[in-house]
Amino acid sequence: MSAAVMARQRVPIAPEAEGQRRRRAEIYKLHQAACGPLFNDRGEWIGPTTESTARVRFWHSLSLLSSSATRDKANAIIRRTFADRAELAPFSHFEFCAAAQILTKSRDHLSPDTEQLLVDLLREHFKRASAVRWMGYNDNFPAMENLTQCLGGDLLSDQAAKRRGVDGMMGLLEYFRRRGLLAEYSSPTYTPITLLCFADIGEYVRDPEARQLARKIENLIWLDLATHFHAPTNLLAGPHSRAYNVDSCGHLHQVHMALYQAFGSRIWLNPTRFLFPPAPKQVIHHEGDVAFMQASAVWLSSATYHPSAEVQRLVFDKPLPFRVSASTEHGTATATVMNWDEQQKKFASTGEPIEYQGGELTTTTYLTRDYAVGSATVQFHDGNQTDTFFVNFRRSAQPKSLEDISTIFSRYTVNDDAPGRPWVDPRNPSGPGSHDLLADGGRVRAIQKDGTVLALYQAKSQFLQDYKALRLTIVVPEFYRKIRRVTIGNGDDQHSAVPDIVWIEDEFCYAAFRPLIPTNHGRMDAIRIERENGYLAIQFVNYEGPPRRFTRKELLETLNGFVAEIGSRSEYGSFEAFRKRILSGEVDDKCWAGHRITRYRRPGVQLDIRHTLCYSAVTYMLIDGKPMPRPIFSATGVTWPHGRV
Repeated sequence: MSAAVMARQRVPIAPEAEGQRRRRAEIYKLHQAACGPLFNDRGEWIGPTTESTARVRFWHSLSLLSSSATRDKANAIIRRTFADRAELAPFSHFEFCAAAQILTKSRDHLSPDTEQLLVDLLREHFKRASAVRWMGYNDNFPAMENLTQCLGGDLLSDQAAKRRGVDGMMGLLEYFRRRGLLAEYSSPTYTPITLLCFADIGEYVRDPEARQLARKIENLIWLDLATHFHAPTNLLAGPHSRAYNVDSCGHLHQVHMALYQAFGSRIWLNPTRFLFPPAPKQVIHHEGDVAFMQASAVWLSSATYHPSAEVQRLVFDKPLPFRVSASTEHGTATATVMNWDEQQKKFASTGEPIEYQGGELTTTTYLTRDYAVGSATVQFHDGNQTDTFFVNFRRSAQPKSLEDISTIFSRYTVNDDAPGRPWVDPRNPSGPGSHDLLADGGRVRAIQKDGTVLALYQAKSQFLQDYKALRLTIVVPEFYRKIRRVTIGNGDDQHSAVPDIVWIEDEFCYAAFRPLIPTNHGRMDAIRIERENGYLAIQFVNYEGPPRRFTRKELLETLNGFVAEIGSRSEYGSFEAFRKRILSGEVDDKCWAGHRITRYRRPGVQLDIRHTLCYSAVTYMLIDGKPMPRPIFSATGVTWPHGRV
């Protein structure tokens, strides 16, 4: 129920909802000032280059409809969007969802013709709508479809749509009886979209049963965000199922928009401070498209969220150190092996199938006052966007700006791929490169105990071409100031011909990266430290040399990885004490009969992984000699509502 409807019916508005109403008005006002002038009175975009889709125009309209000063322009934008439809990207879940949201939240501000256009769009969609299914892929899509069926069903009095909406939510709650996290789990980009959808259903749907189902789902998603939110850095701790560069670097994105709308200024990394306008050197998603991100802030702030008191406690006042581990599952990614065609200058399919296995995975996250470190037992889907290993840490006593925080993440990189450079999708080599993503060119298996992570990498074997470089890259953004000290072994050199531990010492965070036994296909350096484009890159090299064609078998047998040890001055007292503890560890990493068998141990921790090289099937994962626990959901002091969903 909207604030306007509640006021007309004299229903008291809870303080939390009133605070969200004020913050929504605040974001809308900032957006109207920033983006209103970027459309002319005919609804045409006249601003800088931006995404040319209907979805972003609809998000702009949500804000512009709310003010009498911009309402006519908002209706003109909607009118123009339908007139341009043939020239725009095909309408998808985004547009259908936005149509239902505008009609639900802003119908009184639509002109008769734009109202009819949006109603007709819902009718068009319902003619071919099918069941809402949760198959372990991009959950934000079925979430948007669930909203469209529920709210659109109410708008059109379509009983079949409303039934599909309820059935979709029942299906997701059935999933939550066996898993603790969405398939698209802990994503700073996409988990907030799914949260938004169920918050809107829980706020506006007319059927009490549907409202209750939506509120239950919203609470379960809140538990993911709340237990993984690291209040000292204002970042969502890893691992992340799907992350763009803005997420991996720890800059403002959609999770912050939703958290600010729900909780206000306790979220210091919020859109009022870092989007209207952005800060210097800030990473802006969509190739620096500020207007797109400002429209995204409108969309995320258009909801009224319903976090419980327990959720709010977990967001801001969880006891530290804090541990959370949970299970999720994901669908398979089936593709074909691609061979480089030199004449066509592109990859061609060999017809040989390759499968990135679907299945279950377990996430583990350890949060302290100084840092948080998280990992996943395997990547989500094909792994391109997964932060399988992720660290966020503070760089000042009381972080309040992007200068006061940073992150560490890892990618297997090939040829000229590197942080800060545009990444070109090998499936579309003639397409434009993008700074939005540094995709992972490897496959990962990881296991963790508190601040210790064992991560095993191997090269992907999907793309067969001439490679001049194969390496594992550990990335630390340094946009505002360099890490205090980074060394290899006992020296100050920035490169080494033999594998050795890389040490990172910063004010509040210590890290050690012990390389596993990296396959040597020929190289000058086994380890190299480079700085470029504001990034520190630590490279564990498998191959560097003249272009060389690798077979699929050779790529599968190209192994890399590390043991990451993360600590802090408050834990160890000094960096020297941290070094002494880490140097007591030892690694055993070998291959036998098609398996990789790896063990890391030091006093207080032992981690073991054995998996197959061809299909990466796991034989065992052990923590301190025992099978790794795989709970549905386990977090310090939290009772998972299993059986009550």
